Amino acid sequence: MTTRDKVELLTVSIPDDDDALELYSEKLVGLCATVATPRRLDHPDGSAHLRSRLCGSTVTIDVALDGENRIADLGFEVKACSLGSAATAILARHAKGADGETLGKVRDAVQSMLSGAETIDLPDGWEEITVLAPARDVRSRHSAIMIVFDAANEAIAKAEA
Repeated sequence: MTTRDKVELLTVSIPDDDDALELYSEKLVGLCATVATPRRLDHPDGSAHLRSRLCGSTVTIDVALDGENRIADLGFEVKACSLGSAATAILARHAKGADGETLGKVRDAVQSMLSGAETIDLPDGWEEITVLAPARDVRSRHSAIMIVFDAANEAIAKAEA
């Protein structure tokens, strides 16, 4: 990555209206259907399989990179609650074209959001992440969300190595 390719971040406000704060909102549940069928890659450049000790969720993320170390294709298999499934769906929808720096910034933003931040800095196009904001009040669900972004970052790190 060259200096001119640095990830530009947008500051996004976390919603605070009653509809947006519903933990299992219609939008969040709708995202889960996206990951109903696992999609693994036959020849990934990097893969990561993680299991949450807290909730038992498991996530496998496969990445194939292009010549600029950006995600050209993403595969996944998830066995998680609605929150982990929704996080995987969001990752699958937005990861193409992302590099390791971008995925790291997304992971940091999600962690910040779950820790109670009122605004987060996200790479452009990732604003959908805020659908997961209601989980910040349910600490036992944080690992089901974070495991997805941890696995994605691990997979791309392995692919880049």
